[in-house]
Amino acid sequence: MADDTFYIVQSRPITTLYPIPEADDRENHVYVSVGHQQMMTDPMKPLGLSFFLLTTNAPMRKAGGRLFVDVTQNLASPVSRNILLNAMGQHDPLMKDALVTIIDRGDFIKPLPNDHKAPGPSRNHTDMLTQIKKKKQSINRF
Repeated sequence: MADDTFYIVQSRPITTLYPIPEADDRENHVYVSVGHQQMMTDPMKPLGLSFFLLTTNAPMRKAGGRLFVDVTQNLASPVSRNILLNAMGQHDPLMKDALVTIIDRGDFIKPLPNDHKAPGPSRNHTDMLTQIKKKKQSINRF
């Protein structure tokens, strides 16, 4: 209360605003939170993030101590879109509804032709071994 006026303020930190994962381009992207799909809503420790990134083939991004999968290419391809939406519908109907809403906008994601499948993940075991060697080299410097 100040000058006979009541002011209502939020007494706890805002917890729903996450940083947006960085992208290498100026295109629109759709990210799905890995942690929330696994019921891990707290941020991950840096070691956990690094380990998870070394062991997955999915195109992931880090932001705010959380991992996100970029599903933009999957939503652009009719074939991959159906697979993704069916999978989401089985374990997270609200996420499926959100993705359908984005698709229905029509202007957010550039669609691929019907006979094109979304490109697969870019990482392979050779990439992982290279990443592990780089991590070991950086640790050995200390």
